[in-house]
Amino acid sequence: VGLALLAGVILATRERFVLAALVIALGGLVKLVALLGLAALVVWIWRKRGPRPAAISTAVAGGVLAAGYAMSGGLDALKPLREARLQMSRNSIWLLTGPEGRTNLFGLDRVQLSPDFLQPVATLSTIAVLVLAGILIYGRLRDRTPTLVVGSALVAYLLVATYVLPWYVAWALPVLVLEWRSGLTRLVLAQSALYLLA
Repeated sequence: VGLALLAGVILATRERFVLAALVIALGGLVKLVALLGLAALVVWIWRKRGPRPAAISTAVAGGVLAAGYAMSGGLDALKPLREARLQMSRNSIWLLTGPEGRTNLFGLDRVQLSPDFLQPVATLSTIAVLVLAGILIYGRLRDRTPTLVVGSALVAYLLVATYVLPWYVAWALPVLVLEWRSGLTRLVLAQSALYLLA
Protein backbone atom coordinates (compact mmCIF):
# COMPACT_ATOMS: atom_id res chain seq x y z
CA VAL A 1 0.00 0.00 0.00
CA GLY A 2 2.79 2.40 0.93
CA LEU A 3 4.68 1.54 -2.25
CA ALA A 4 1.57 2.03 -4.41
CA LEU A 5 0.93 5.45 -2.86
CA LEU A 6 4.59 6.44 -3.28
CA ALA A 7 4.63 5.33 -6.93
CA GLY A 8 1.34 7.15 -7.53
CA VAL A 9 2.68 10.40 -6.07
CA ILE A 10 5.89 10.18 -8.09
CA LEU A 11 3.95 9.46 -11.30
CA ALA A 12 1.53 12.33 -10.60
CA THR A 13 4.46 14.68 -9.96
CA ARG A 14 5.62 13.77 -13.48
CA GLU A 15 2.07 14.44 -14.75
CA ARG A 16 1.34 10.80 -15.54
CA PHE A 17 -2.00 11.03 -13.83
CA VAL A 18 -3.69 7.96 -15.33
CA LEU A 19 -0.80 5.69 -14.35
CA ALA A 20 -0.75 7.27 -10.90
CA ALA A 21 -4.45 6.51 -10.39
CA LEU A 22 -4.02 2.97 -11.74
CA VAL A 23 -1.14 2.21 -9.34
CA ILE A 24 -2.97 3.60 -6.30
CA ALA A 25 -6.12 1.68 -7.28
CA LEU A 26 -4.03 -1.52 -7.30
CA GLY A 27 -2.92 -0.59 -3.78
CA GLY A 28 -6.59 -0.10 -2.93
CA LEU A 29 -7.24 -3.72 -3.91
CA VAL A 30 -4.77 -4.70 -1.19
CA LYS A 31 -6.16 -2.33 1.47
CA LEU A 32 -9.10 0.00 0.89
CA VAL A 33 -7.50 2.77 2.93
CA ALA A 34 -5.38 3.56 -0.15
CA LEU A 35 -8.55 4.96 -1.71
CA LEU A 36 -8.27 7.91 0.68
CA GLY A 37 -4.98 8.73 -1.01
CA LEU A 38 -6.54 8.19 -4.43
CA ALA A 39 -9.41 10.57 -3.67
CA ALA A 40 -6.94 13.18 -2.42
CA LEU A 41 -4.85 12.79 -5.56
CA VAL A 42 -7.89 13.20 -7.83
CA VAL A 43 -8.87 16.40 -6.00
CA TRP A 44 -5.30 17.71 -6.42
CA ILE A 45 -5.34 16.82 -10.15
CA TRP A 46 -8.69 18.60 -10.53
CA ARG A 47 -7.30 21.70 -8.84
CA LYS A 48 -4.05 21.72 -10.82
CA ARG A 49 -5.09 20.50 -14.29
CA GLY A 50 -8.87 20.69 -14.42
CA PRO A 51 -11.79 18.26 -14.53
CA ARG A 52 -10.84 16.24 -17.62
CA PRO A 53 -7.59 14.65 -16.32
CA ALA A 54 -9.26 14.14 -12.93
CA ALA A 55 -12.27 12.41 -14.53
CA ILE A 56 -10.09 10.16 -16.72
CA SER A 57 -7.94 9.20 -13.72
CA THR A 58 -11.06 8.45 -11.67
CA ALA A 59 -12.53 6.31 -14.47
CA VAL A 60 -9.32 4.27 -14.82
CA ALA A 61 -9.08 3.74 -11.05
CA GLY A 62 -12.77 2.80 -10.91
CA GLY A 63 -12.27 0.29 -13.70
CA VAL A 64 -9.33 -1.33 -11.91
CA LEU A 65 -11.29 -1.56 -8.65
CA ALA A 66 -14.40 -2.91 -10.39
CA ALA A 67 -12.38 -5.55 -12.25
CA GLY A 68 -10.52 -6.55 -9.09
CA TYR A 69 -13.70 -6.97 -7.08
CA ALA A 70 -15.49 -8.73 -9.94
CA MET A 71 -12.70 -11.33 -10.03
CA SER A 72 -12.77 -11.81 -6.26
CA GLY A 73 -16.49 -12.33 -5.70
CA GLY A 74 -17.98 -8.88 -6.11
CA LEU A 75 -19.39 -7.17 -3.05
CA ASP A 76 -19.03 -10.40 -1.06
CA ALA A 77 -15.31 -9.58 -0.92
CA LEU A 78 -16.21 -6.63 1.33
CA LYS A 79 -17.94 -8.84 3.91
CA PRO A 80 -14.85 -9.14 6.16
CA LEU A 81 -14.61 -5.34 6.21
CA ARG A 82 -18.21 -4.98 7.27
CA GLU A 83 -17.63 -7.49 10.07
CA ALA A 84 -14.37 -5.84 11.20
CA ARG A 85 -16.06 -2.43 11.32
CA LEU A 86 -16.92 -2.95 14.99
CA GLN A 87 -13.37 -3.65 16.15
CA MET A 88 -11.34 -1.11 18.07
CA SER A 89 -7.61 -1.24 18.67
CA ARG A 90 -6.07 -0.40 22.04
CA ASN A 91 -4.47 2.71 20.47
CA SER A 92 -7.72 4.24 19.26
CA ILE A 93 -8.50 7.71 20.60
CA TRP A 94 -12.16 6.65 20.56
CA LEU A 95 -11.53 4.58 23.68
CA LEU A 96 -11.51 7.90 25.54
CA THR A 97 -15.22 8.22 24.80
CA GLY A 98 -16.00 4.86 26.38
CA PRO A 99 -17.33 4.15 29.85
CA GLU A 100 -13.88 3.74 31.41
CA GLY A 101 -12.22 6.57 29.47
CA ARG A 102 -8.46 6.92 29.92
CA THR A 103 -7.92 3.51 31.55
CA ASN A 104 -8.77 1.81 28.25
CA LEU A 105 -6.30 3.76 26.12
CA PHE A 106 -3.12 1.88 25.14
CA GLY A 107 -4.51 -1.29 26.68
CA LEU A 108 -4.01 -0.20 30.30
CA ASP A 109 -7.16 -2.11 31.08
CA ARG A 110 -8.76 -4.75 28.85
CA VAL A 111 -12.47 -4.02 28.72
CA GLN A 112 -15.06 -5.69 26.52
CA LEU A 113 -16.83 -2.98 24.54
CA SER A 114 -20.48 -3.49 23.73
CA PRO A 115 -21.89 -3.26 20.19
CA ASP A 116 -24.13 -0.45 21.50
CA PHE A 117 -20.96 1.58 22.10
CA LEU A 118 -19.04 0.41 19.03
CA GLN A 119 -21.71 1.00 16.35
CA PRO A 120 -22.11 4.77 16.82
CA VAL A 121 -18.39 5.21 17.41
CA ALA A 122 -17.59 3.41 14.14
CA THR A 123 -19.91 5.79 12.29
CA LEU A 124 -18.49 8.86 14.05
CA SER A 125 -14.97 7.68 13.31
CA THR A 126 -15.70 7.33 9.60
CA ILE A 127 -17.16 10.83 9.52
CA ALA A 128 -14.19 12.19 11.51
CA VAL A 129 -11.69 10.58 9.12
CA LEU A 130 -13.41 12.11 6.10
CA VAL A 131 -13.78 15.56 7.67
CA LEU A 132 -10.19 15.67 8.95
CA ALA A 133 -8.90 14.40 5.59
CA GLY A 134 -10.86 17.13 3.84
CA ILE A 135 -9.45 19.82 6.12
CA LEU A 136 -5.86 18.59 5.79
CA ILE A 137 -6.14 18.16 2.02
CA TYR A 138 -7.72 21.57 1.51
CA GLY A 139 -4.75 23.22 3.21
CA ARG A 140 -2.37 21.57 0.73
CA LEU A 141 -4.17 21.88 -2.61
CA ARG A 142 -1.87 24.67 -3.77
CA ASP A 143 1.26 22.56 -3.27
CA ARG A 144 3.38 22.00 -6.36
CA THR A 145 3.36 18.23 -5.82
CA PRO A 146 0.67 15.93 -4.40
CA THR A 147 3.00 14.54 -1.73
CA LEU A 148 1.44 16.15 1.33
CA VAL A 149 -2.05 16.04 -0.19
CA VAL A 150 -1.94 12.25 -0.43
CA GLY A 151 -0.03 11.96 2.85
CA SER A 152 -2.64 14.10 4.63
CA ALA A 153 -5.45 11.75 3.66
CA LEU A 154 -3.64 8.83 5.26
CA VAL A 155 -2.68 10.84 8.33
CA ALA A 156 -6.36 11.57 8.93
CA TYR A 157 -7.00 7.83 9.09
CA LEU A 158 -4.03 7.24 11.39
CA LEU A 159 -5.21 9.93 13.80
CA VAL A 160 -8.95 9.28 14.14
CA ALA A 161 -9.81 5.77 12.93
CA THR A 162 -11.16 3.25 15.40
CA TYR A 163 -8.65 0.56 14.48
CA VAL A 164 -5.04 1.72 14.14
CA LEU A 165 -1.94 -0.39 14.70
CA PRO A 166 1.64 0.93 15.02
CA TRP A 167 2.74 -0.42 11.65
CA TYR A 168 -0.10 1.28 9.77
CA VAL A 169 2.26 4.22 9.50
CA ALA A 170 3.96 2.21 6.73
CA TRP A 171 1.06 3.22 4.47
CA ALA A 172 1.87 6.93 4.77
CA LEU A 173 5.55 7.09 5.59
CA PRO A 174 6.98 6.27 2.14
CA VAL A 175 5.09 9.25 0.71
CA LEU A 176 5.76 11.55 3.65
CA VAL A 177 9.49 10.88 3.52
CA LEU A 178 9.50 12.85 0.26
CA GLU A 179 8.71 15.86 2.50
CA TRP A 180 10.62 14.63 5.55
CA ARG A 181 10.91 18.08 7.14
CA SER A 182 7.16 18.66 7.25
CA GLY A 183 5.30 18.73 10.54
CA LEU A 184 2.98 16.06 9.19
CA THR A 185 5.86 13.60 8.78
CA ARG A 186 7.13 14.32 12.29
CA LEU A 187 3.63 13.87 13.70
CA VAL A 188 3.29 10.45 12.06
CA LEU A 189 6.71 9.34 13.32
CA ALA A 190 5.88 10.49 16.86
CA GLN A 191 2.50 8.76 16.79
CA SER A 192 4.01 5.51 15.55
CA ALA A 193 6.75 5.63 18.21
CA LEU A 194 4.16 6.24 20.93
CA TYR A 195 2.02 3.34 19.72
CA LEU A 196 5.02 1.01 19.54
CA LEU A 197 6.05 1.94 23.08
CA ALA A 198 2.51 1.43 24.32
